[in-house]
Amino acid sequence: MRRAATLATIAKEAKVSAGTVSRILNDRTDMVISAETRRRVRQIACDLGYRPNAMAQALATGKTNMVGLWIPISHRPCYSNVIQQALVQTELSGYQAIIRQLWTSTGTPLPAESFLQGPWPDGILASDAPIHVKAIHDGGFAHPPIVGMGGSCFEGTDYVAIDFETGGLDALKHLIDAGSRRIAFLTFETESESITKQYE
Repeated sequence: MRRAATLATIAKEAKVSAGTVSRILNDRTDMVISAETRRRVRQIACDLGYRPNAMAQALATGKTNMVGLWIPISHRPCYSNVIQQALVQTELSGYQAIIRQLWTSTGTPLPAESFLQGPWPDGILASDAPIHVKAIHDGGFAHPPIVGMGGSCFEGTDYVAIDFETGGLDALKHLIDAGSRRIAFLTFETESESITKQYE
């Protein structure tokens, strides 16, 4: 069984230093290295089946090429779709998604700070997680960039929210224009009754 290739074995084969190999494979540009040397080193690494150590690479570059996805409950259909789309987009962008569920199946929130343990991703997408994001913000915990998203966001940090009111009005207008007169409106938020009042 062939031993796993290392920077040293690639360097020996390419007749360059291990430091040069590291700079090439990490796309460093702080040293002048010819295009031919870069091509040769990458080809040798490929031929030898080199696989970078993710932890070592993160320490060297300051990047993990991972994105954290925080969701309340993974098995709910709406969040299953969020997970699927996040996996597609991160893969297309050359990243990996790390999915964390914020609540237990019995509806108990897990401690926000527990999701910051271990290697940090380069950023976090927090779907409908205002309680957890606020706890991290108010607690002063160090953390990577966090962007909230969904129908409920903590406004003390960056977020992309869903405009349910405008969307609800558009849907209601469409039904009225189509001739509907007995329209049911189901919601978890009693404040959303303001949507229907505009058409009373």
